[in-house]
Amino acid sequence: MDHLTLWHLIALALGTALITVALSACIGYWLYRTRLKPEKERLEQALQTLSGEIETSIEKGIRRGVKKALAELPSAAAKQTTQSVTRVGTDLIERGLSSLIDRPSRRKPPGE
Repeated sequence: MDHLTLWHLIALALGTALITVALSACIGYWLYRTRLKPEKERLEQALQTLSGEIETSIEKGIRRGVKKALAELPSAAAKQTTQSVTRVGTDLIERGLSSLIDRPSRRKPPGE
């Protein structure tokens, strides 16, 4: 008789565990459907809206930066060209004067 009672207790414990798992799963699913899913959908919508605004802002910033770079390009190119011409002229004068007074130039010619 004791042996049969032990199997009954094991079956009762397993049955209780299965019922507990099933009820917990049902309650969890109900909480997800009623509370978490609507909140998740609201947050996803907010993220989509925000990502659209960020994308628009980035596009505007890139356009503004490209326009600014294109506007500054002629002046930057002229400045760089002026600096190059000045450097070449200075090197030529220095080499010419150095050859007149037979003193070697201190600077290396460009490209060497």
